[in-house]
Amino acid sequence: MKDSQKGVVLIIGLIFVFLTAVLVAGILLITDIENRNVVRDQWSLTAFHLAEAGVDDAIWALKNSDWGGNWTTPTGGPYTKTVSSFEDSTGTSIGDYDVTVTNPTSSYSYHTATVEATGYSPDNNANDKIERTIKVSVGVYTGADTGNIKSALATNCKTKITGGLIVDGRDHDKDNAAILTAPAASIPCIANNGVWGVYTTVDSGNFNPTGSYDIGGTDFDATDPKPDYAPSKPADPNVICLNASTYPSSPDEVMDFEPGSLKEIAKSGRNGSQYVTNPSSLASTLSGVTYVENDWNVGGTFVLNGTGILVVHNSTTSAELKNLNQGTFKGIIICDNVEAFKNNVIGSVVALSTTPSSVPGIVGSGDGRILYSESSVTNAFDTAGGSGATVLTWQER
Repeated sequence: MKDSQKGVVLIIGLIFVFLTAVLVAGILLITDIENRNVVRDQWSLTAFHLAEAGVDDAIWALKNSDWGGNWTTPTGGPYTKTVSSFEDSTGTSIGDYDVTVTNPTSSYSYHTATVEATGYSPDNNANDKIERTIKVSVGVYTGADTGNIKSALATNCKTKITGGLIVDGRDHDKDNAAILTAPAASIPCIANNGVWGVYTTVDSGNFNPTGSYDIGGTDFDATDPKPDYAPSKPADPNVICLNASTYPSSPDEVMDFEPGSLKEIAKSGRNGSQYVTNPSSLASTLSGVTYVENDWNVGGTFVLNGTGILVVHNSTTSAELKNLNQGTFKGIIICDNVEAFKNNVIGSVVALSTTPSSVPGIVGSGDGRILYSESSVTNAFDTAGGSGATVLTWQER
């Protein structure tokens, strides 16, 4: 082989060796990058789980009102906590997390807290750490405060009752079908455990029952055992509270919930809750918190059945619920005005407006019944409030 040919072979060989070296180096670099990505993906997943642990830590504290265990709890909040070297089930430290709880406590029986937790892996001091954050809103419920439910029917303006409406503030078993069919004087009740039949801020001149109505209830002001009075016409004066000096001004105040809570729960969809401005889109059987921010002329063939809390309310306290023609609702109805009431309600009805509707106040133009039930009212509170601490919204980043 000529020297020139040998030189060409040598050059080709060197080029091959060089390309091989470059290829191997590239493969090693790619492998290293992939390994680093695998590690960082694992760190990201670990950081997320650490953030979840922080959220769980906060929810447990909210549910149990227990802020021991390294929580920093300044007056007025927010409450904070940092956990370093969090260990997995094998005792290996996998990272850190910190958590902040805004609006942790409240004087209301229900309020919303905000929890923000961030997890760090491999730890918060590493230069190349990965952090993941979860932010949730949590509904915190400390138990039913039924203090503003003082009657089967409550009104805040001139009130007219007509037709065969039966209003009974005695306590009733919500599951006893006989309470919906028995004659007014014979409706079975749970003795000495009721409330007023009617609670209103107006005087006798502006409370005007006519027609074949019947009103009964329990003398709520009496000492125990509080006497019951079966529905009758005219009603015994001991079952009607006139000139009431205190009255709730909003649906949330009826429930002793933080302002805005009922609407927030309705929008969350929890327990079948619904929020609408167009009531024609409602499901026919209501549950949870049903919040209608508009007038609702039920009418037609709609059967108002269901449980929980029904709110018909707007910002001017002028939303009207009218023409409830059929069905049985077990729970609490809170509306601005209600008119042409023929439904059955086992629980309580509260009307908020100080301005009468076109036909003043409550109009029972048929044979509907409003029967107080402590168990039905308490169930409505608990359905809305949830199980101590309930996640309403969840955001990750």
